[in-house]
Amino acid sequence: MFDEVPVTTSRPAGYDRNIKWEETTTQNIGLDFSFVNDRISGSVDYYYRQTKDLLNKIPVPAGTNFTNYLITNVGDLENKGYEISLLGRPIVSKDLYWEVSLNLTQNTNKITKLTAVDDESYLGFEEGGIAGGVGSNIQMNSINYPKQTFFLYRQIYDENGLPIEGLYVDKDGDGAITEADRYWTKNPAPKLYMGFGTRVEYKKFDFSFAGRINLGNYVYNNVASNSGVYTELYQTTNYLKNINKAYDYNFNSYQYFSDYYLENASFMKLDNISLGYRLEKVGMEKLNIRISATIQNVFVITKYNGLDPEISNGIDNNIYPRPRTFILGINVDF
Repeated sequence: MFDEVPVTTSRPAGYDRNIKWEETTTQNIGLDFSFVNDRISGSVDYYYRQTKDLLNKIPVPAGTNFTNYLITNVGDLENKGYEISLLGRPIVSKDLYWEVSLNLTQNTNKITKLTAVDDESYLGFEEGGIAGGVGSNIQMNSINYPKQTFFLYRQIYDENGLPIEGLYVDKDGDGAITEADRYWTKNPAPKLYMGFGTRVEYKKFDFSFAGRINLGNYVYNNVASNSGVYTELYQTTNYLKNINKAYDYNFNSYQYFSDYYLENASFMKLDNISLGYRLEKVGMEKLNIRISATIQNVFVITKYNGLDPEISNGIDNNIYPRPRTFILGINVDF
């Protein structure tokens, strides 16, 4: 008697012989400036970037290919915004030098095309898979919206401001909560990026730090939605489980598509801070030595409830934190 062993077979999949790389065209206008013998300098740049032939999954007539859909080049996306950078040197003298830098970037993006022909009934292309909800996506790429826009139910709250489990806004007024009641809301991209830093040199000492600010970026707290419910506390064998964090526990069971878990993740981070001291012409070899101490990932200021508000795709389902690093260094120039 033979054991049954599954065998993976080769079979054709849908294809597009004309698929190609996306194309991007950028237009920009900029101005560089400098005043007071370069004590104040900087630049201003405005740009418009159009990307064509983005990949999207579109339906095709039955029998025309090996599947009823194709991934092909049909999408268009536009980005526009400005960048400003400033550099100031308030003090420049023999023993003391002070430099301050600041940059700002504002960018907006919008999808302008997703199908080969206009179709008002086409909602868009779902993405943003979450942990816990098998096959569940909480983002929708749709025309006239930014990419990766969250697509969720609007949570209803009681008089105390607590979410009511399973109760959402009936957007279409049909008396039932269905897919048609989900709505487009925030997206992961910050409305404003800022970077800042300074450097001070006093005789043989030097001190510097650098940091960043992101404003208006939103994150879906998938760690909370997947473990912050009462059902996660118990096992069927009647013992308590360890969970990642004691979240609010406002729900007994999973509410993956509630916008209750969508949080403003604006933050300020001090990325590094460094202090150094120079020793010159040391020993017979006349060595130049710099001794330094550096801290990386110094602190984060945010109202986000997860471990790290900086999530590129806007879905936080990874609880591993960025480490804080302490470095002692010695640089020797022969």
